[in-house]
Amino acid sequence: PVGIKNLQLVLEAVSSPSAREPVDYQRLEFLGDSILKFCTVTQAYSEHPSWPEGLLNHFKDRLVSNERLQRVCLEKGLSKFILSKPFTALKWRPRYLDDILKEKSAPRPAPVDGSKTLADVVEALIGASYQDGGLTKALKCISVFLGDSCNWHQEGVARDILFAAAPSDVQLPSNLEPLEDLIKYKFKKKSLLIEAVTHGSYAAAMQEKSYEQLEFLGDAILDYIVVTKMFQHDPPIPTGRLHMIKTAIVNGEFLSLVNLVNSIQRKDLEVRPDGELVTKTTALPLWKFMRFNSSEMANVMVETEEKFESMRRELVIALWGDGHYPWALLARLHPQKFYSDMFEALLGAVWVDSGSIEECTRVLETFQVMDYLEFVIKEDIHVQHPKEELSKFADRQKMKYTTTLIEEPEPRWSCGVTIGERLVGEVEGSLNKVEAMTKAAENAIRLLTEEMNAEGDQEHASQRDDLAQKQDEVTADTSPEKESTDHLMEGILTDNPEDKEPVVPPKKENKTKSLVEPLKNENTKKLAAHPKEVELARRPIEEDLIDFSEDEMSVDRPKEVDLGHHPTEEDLIGFSDDET
Repeated sequence: PVGIKNLQLVLEAVSSPSAREPVDYQRLEFLGDSILKFCTVTQAYSEHPSWPEGLLNHFKDRLVSNERLQRVCLEKGLSKFILSKPFTALKWRPRYLDDILKEKSAPRPAPVDGSKTLADVVEALIGASYQDGGLTKALKCISVFLGDSCNWHQEGVARDILFAAAPSDVQLPSNLEPLEDLIKYKFKKKSLLIEAVTHGSYAAAMQEKSYEQLEFLGDAILDYIVVTKMFQHDPPIPTGRLHMIKTAIVNGEFLSLVNLVNSIQRKDLEVRPDGELVTKTTALPLWKFMRFNSSEMANVMVETEEKFESMRRELVIALWGDGHYPWALLARLHPQKFYSDMFEALLGAVWVDSGSIEECTRVLETFQVMDYLEFVIKEDIHVQHPKEELSKFADRQKMKYTTTLIEEPEPRWSCGVTIGERLVGEVEGSLNKVEAMTKAAENAIRLLTEEMNAEGDQEHASQRDDLAQKQDEVTADTSPEKESTDHLMEGILTDNPEDKEPVVPPKKENKTKSLVEPLKNENTKKLAAHPKEVELARRPIEEDLIDFSEDEMSVDRPKEVDLGHHPTEEDLIGFSDDET
């Protein structure tokens, strides 16, 4: 029913990592999860536009929960196509009729990987459908698996429903007019922009809609844009890094920073006390366009602005030049959630008003989100969270964070992290609990990394010493005295006829004569008659040599033994092996 033309994508989508195939479903599952989230959110919002964000989120989770996807996978018979075991050629045998009959009588069990594999394969097939035919084919795949639960809208239908529901006769207040210039998009329906900057405290007082529903939509749109952008990168980004980069770009602290950093310059005329008119330029960041009705919220905004201005330079340097994602600095800034909610709501409003993902992408480019995403990928920025990275050092040992609030002289947090029974990192003076835990994890990683490097240096030094010792032993074995002895022995023991006159060192008195003189007393006629004994006479056998030291072997070349008559071919023919 879906009609995926690229069957290689289907094979990839049904291949579990445990099957050890060249490719598996993990990348497609990552893509499919984002596509499914976007389609489900737009479906839920268009079906129930008056529902609050909490109910919409619950509806979405119930519609695409892992349990539901697992059940659908089994009901559709998809589980029997999943590759979960590696192919072993040694154990392979052809299928016989009995095997086929057994399969018909008893259904194939679910993969041994666990029930999560079933849900992952469904999401991977949605990702494969998107890769093969875009959002239209992905929606068709979703309808095949989840069509019983609701009537899924075709591409564009959900947006049309939401756009039609938005009021069209609302004028934009003058104080919000610069906002369109800031985001570089002109709204057809100004009510959507007003809704996107309206906090719940203002909506309750003024009987208006808040940004909660648009934030629910914008979160899914942001995920969709970031994931599809990363998926297009060549060469392909590994699945683990895809997850880490996505977390770094769509987390609330980073989006709040985007809200705080981006601003538009407004020029106002002021009258000096002397009556002169002057132009005053004021920076208006995005967050200052928010409509709210809460004194507590106003105090939070003032504190956050002061903290941000004191950290602005440090944050910018850390983001664009440090090589590491500034998790600890963002935790120190610790902006409230309404900053990121407002930014995501603006994305949702742009999508409903324009019906275009490309327009939403341009807004992200305006706010430098896409630039930073490309920077992280191109420069290979380290984006893994310190707590996640530290868990790899812990392996199977228990890891525990202990935080303490110190009230005086001013509230500050301290934290210690232990692996097993060992304290590996601690920090004091943090502004909040999250910052303390993040910094403690960073300190622990630094300590453990230094210890690992030191152990590696010691091991390398030990290997270097062993190699030097072996080289010294080889040098001792190849000393000049030894080399001359070896040359002399080679001249004696060689079977090469060209070595009849080897180089002979100066003549010295030495016991080595005993190797030669007995040969002079041998019966030369007998030697001539027995060629094999002649060969033995030409060179000493091993038993003659083993009792002599190297000093005893460093002597003159023994005089050439006169073997007398040399056997001719006729002499050799008449002797058998026994006679020899």
